[in-house]
Formats: sequence, C-alpha cells, structure tokens
Amino acid sequence: PQADCSPDELLMWYVRTESFDTPYAFPSYDPRLFLRTVCEVLASDIPIVYDLSDLIDDFGDAEGLANYSEENLDGGYATTRKIIVLTEGGTDQRAIKGALSLLRPGLMDYFSFLDFDTMAVPGGAGNVVNTFKALVSVGITNRVVALLDNDTAAHSAVQSAITSSLPSNARIIFLPRLVLAENYPTLGPSTGTTTVLMDINGFACSLELFFGEDILRRSSGDLVPIQWKGYDAKLKQYQGEITQKGELQSLFLKKLEQAREDQNLLDSQDWAPMKMVIQSLITAFHDSPPIDYGLETMESE
Repeated sequence: PQADCSPDELLMWYVRTESFDTPYAFPSYDPRLFLRTVCEVLASDIPIVYDLSDLIDDFGDAEGLANYSEENLDGGYATTRKIIVLTEGGTDQRAIKGALSLLRPGLMDYFSFLDFDTMAVPGGAGNVVNTFKALVSVGITNRVVALLDNDTAAHSAVQSAITSSLPSNARIIFLPRLVLAENYPTLGPSTGTTTVLMDINGFACSLELFFGEDILRRSSGDLVPIQWKGYDAKLKQYQGEITQKGELQSLFLKKLEQAREDQNLLDSQDWAPMKMVIQSLITAFHDSPPIDYGLETMESE
C-alpha cells in the first residue's frame, strides 16, 4: 500500500490480500492473537459467541477437540525447536556430538544434548530412562529422544520403566543393528580366555562398537572382545560389555581430533558406523503415527 493511504484504504488492502495462512490478512500465525485483537476493538459489554458446533460434530467430544487444538498449537513449536537427545553418559554424548559436528555440521543446531558433566547427571540406561520419563511427564513440548545402547541392560530398563504409550514428541531408540556385531568375539562367562563368536546385537552393543574397525581392531588384527557379565532373569539373557572401554574411548576422541584438523583423513578412517548412529537420530520421528483425536468425518472428507 501507499504510505499516504487512509486507514480505511489500508484496511481494505489487508482484507483483499488475505490468504489461507493469514485470515483477513492479519499478520500472525497464531489464531488466538487474531481473536484477542477482535475482542480489543469491541465494547466490553458486547457478548461474544464463538460457534464451534460444526467442529464438535466432527470430533464427537470436547476432549478430542481440545487435544486437536493443543497439538496444533504445540506441534509447530516442537518441529521448529531443537530435539533434546539423552545418551547413556557423558562419554557417549561427547562422541556422538563430536561425530555430528564433523560429519553433519549443518545439523548441529537441530539437536541439544544433555550435558552430563555440568549438571552432574548420573549415566546408565536406568537413569537415562528415568530422566526421559520425567521430561515426558511434565509435558515438555520439544521433541525428546533417548538413544540407548543396544544391549541387555538398556532393553531391560525400558521394559521395566515404560509401561504405556509415549506422546508423539517422545522416542526411545536403540543403537542400530551392526553387521560387524553379528559375528563378534566374546569371552565368558565360562570360556576363560577363549573367545567365542556370537551375534551381540541386543546383548552387548554399546557405542564403542560404532567407533569404527580402525579403533576396534588391535595391531594383531583381532577385534577387542566382549566380556559377558551379569544375567538378566527377566529377559533370560546375559549383559555383555566391551573390554578396554577406556582405551577405546580415548582412541576415538583422538581420531575425532585428527579428522577435525585434516578432513582428508575421513576417506581413510572408518566412520560408517557413526554415520548410522547419526542417521538414527535424524530419522527418529520419521515414523511418527498420526495422533488420534477422535476425528473421523473431517479426515475422510
């Protein structure tokens, strides 16, 4: 519009340029602001009636309509804010965050990782699941992902603590299945120093298994073995743990630093497993089921 146009001309210009996203050309995406503006220009003694009868007929009950409205208001916020990522500990957080900044730097601003060190948050699958439940229970609107090891302890913690369906903005995922782990050397509990090749997916796959074969293989070419430990009576399976864990973590952080200094090394280093981990975070909500609002008629029209 022209700068010298009258208020009436300006109003007519706004009305004529309205679109589906901006009813009556009101410059806001939040319909509540539009309703508030309408109320502001009316006298305080004028009754205001908002006719929702058509919507009530489609939803069937007021609760379904309320849930639909809240999801519409919160959904946009959730999809435009950072995804909160919970890992099993500070070392996992640093490794995944470091790999993300190296391999997919453009995605760093889409994720926020729980800082175990600053907040002195205890690690481990059980503690992480409890933290996850606390965030979900207070109705946090950000999307939240708990990324757990693909081992006995993590599966047991989830089975014990998660007894109901999760909201659409919350996910618990396990580290992806690893081909290398399908035939991996293990020790014990009764084999002594003799290794036995086993599929450790779902039993002993911690993040260290995703550091790459250039970290997991010793100078002899042998893979650092898994040590079988406690037995989980509920799942009827053993929990396994990678040996030399601290050494592997240090080697991976060194690998990260070397790649940051010289990205030409990325072609010769093994980053494929960590790329799988990052991809699992990226796609954590790709299978989000539609939320049931009790809406049938409107969806079918």
